[in-house]
Amino acid sequence: MRDALDRLASDALVVLNDLGDAVDAPSAYGDAHGTRLSAADANLLKKLFRAFAARDGGAPWRRASDADGARVYRRASASAASRAHQVLGVTETRASADEVFAFFSEASAFDEHFKILDDMFKGGDVLSYRLYDDMVKTTGGEGGAVERAGAGGGEGAKTRRRARGLWNRGANFGELFERLERSAKAKARDAKARGTGRASEGNRSAMETIESVPPERPDASNPLGCRPGHAILRGTFRLPSIIRDRDFVWEQLTMKMPNGAVVVAAQSIENGVVNAVAPPLEGHVRGAILVSGYYAVPNRETGGSTLFYVVQADPKGVLPMWVVNLVAPDQAQNVARLRNHLDGPKK
Repeated sequence: MRDALDRLASDALVVLNDLGDAVDAPSAYGDAHGTRLSAADANLLKKLFRAFAARDGGAPWRRASDADGARVYRRASASAASRAHQVLGVTETRASADEVFAFFSEASAFDEHFKILDDMFKGGDVLSYRLYDDMVKTTGGEGGAVERAGAGGGEGAKTRRRARGLWNRGANFGELFERLERSAKAKARDAKARGTGRASEGNRSAMETIESVPPERPDASNPLGCRPGHAILRGTFRLPSIIRDRDFVWEQLTMKMPNGAVVVAAQSIENGVVNAVAPPLEGHVRGAILVSGYYAVPNRETGGSTLFYVVQADPKGVLPMWVVNLVAPDQAQNVARLRNHLDGPKK
């Protein structure tokens, strides 16, 4: 497993070096999906691979335990956001990197799959999702034709930009749109009232406080402005005893790398749109995922893949950080649960 950790550090340094090239990296890293890597995606990948390589100024990886065929490491991060430790799980699977990609790309199975990964997971939903099959690229400059990327999208084929349908679209989405509609009407009423001095200070437009999620603005079919290849997810987690349960909202990028590996990168996301669509659930504390992700790299010797999983999460609330760090290594067992599922009998 130490060789695997060395391989991870080597791969991470290559990725970090590549992503330092703002000219060529967006094309090279988006090529597998017929698109360009956005600056936001590049920043998320850099954050993840700095954690993999222990290059954020914190302590080096130290072995913590072995369990269920997975080796677990932990380290104190230099992150100013939290004193929560980072943990890393490493294991081998017979599954290919493509199978790992498929596992994380199936939006309709998010709830089912996350229950496989984390035994504290109670449930969740996909707030917004755009699959790679629906990724498109724009040609012809501003206002030019939109061309579908990938199979079936011949040169010059024109189609409208479209988003994958939203899964589990619930009342919160309707609530957001109703709020925007009410605020627009309130703004119109206030504009008339200003002439008579009766404008209400409390009727400020919600549009003035709801932030857009770059690089795409929310619209009727994509209210969170979710970028291609991204999911915006919400999950609730059960904590022991009398401790209040946690909920998290995070963005997740799943992509194929130039070296044939697959990466799943995630971090908490919080802004006006997210808070309107997915406010903290009653009885829960909103936690934060500082960095999290899987890296599945082909293993030529076995024909399968080496799986890595890193996470640094802060449950927030009043939990002492020493308690959080004491149980943190258990989170790394997600990598073993993923392997058990991938290598288990197929239904």
